[in-house]
Amino acid sequence: MFKKIKLSIPYYLYEILAKDIENFSFKPNGFFNTIFEQLYKESFEIGSQKSKFNKTIQFNLNKRNVQLYDTLLMNGKIDSDTEFFRSMLNAYVHYPQYYRERILFNNTFRVIEGAVKNRVKVRIVYKDVPRVIEPYFVSNVQNEAYNYIFSYCHKNGDYRNYKLSLIDSAIPLEQSQEKRDEDYIQDIEKHFDPFLSYGSSVKVKLTETGQSMLKFIDYNRPKLLSSDGDLFTFEASTFKAKIYFQGFLKEAEILEPKSLRDWFANELKKAAELYFSKK
Repeated sequence: MFKKIKLSIPYYLYEILAKDIENFSFKPNGFFNTIFEQLYKESFEIGSQKSKFNKTIQFNLNKRNVQLYDTLLMNGKIDSDTEFFRSMLNAYVHYPQYYRERILFNNTFRVIEGAVKNRVKVRIVYKDVPRVIEPYFVSNVQNEAYNYIFSYCHKNGDYRNYKLSLIDSAIPLEQSQEKRDEDYIQDIEKHFDPFLSYGSSVKVKLTETGQSMLKFIDYNRPKLLSSDGDLFTFEASTFKAKIYFQGFLKEAEILEPKSLRDWFANELKKAAELYFSKK
């Protein structure tokens, strides 16, 4: 038994909802049913805004949610289908994205949150790979719209961050965490970034153009530790430095660590060979 819901919403709401469906790999029915399951108990203070630029959306409430819907209807919580769902979706998009991710993956988030509090291990499936982790905290950072679970991974034998939306399943275990290092965990949380850059540094020589790029390219920009003329030292893991400085090309010369310098040299050489081979 299903119930078809059809309503028009302002285009700006539609764009945010469509982007979340894409970013979090949902099918529309599952996406809207999840929002309903998580938000139906809330009172929506943000009213729906009228707009001449409207977009029509349509989805089916699943069997379980039809029962919830009928209960709300009988209790006088819903006067109009369209106004109820329009207000609910309007409230949803006004949350920051990291919080919307928690709404969409609430069951997983609650398991992780409970394991952090109770200091137990969790068996997860991450990108189709099963593993046992010890979750220590959940965090997000400025310019980052996602939730990361900082954990020790027993499969990999090291500390890792896991993105909440990429965890396929999470089951708490009746096993206490073994690898807890309170000082280290507090340092990572205090200086958190998704790439676990704390304690790692990269030395870079920037041209004037590179220095200008540094000012304007703020996404994933590593923390500046020191500078001396055209020499800059950043707090950055190898992975973060690769992501951030790849677009600088000749405007940035990686000096240290040597392994990272060699990686950039090899990648640039392969890129040059690709272009010059087709001249």
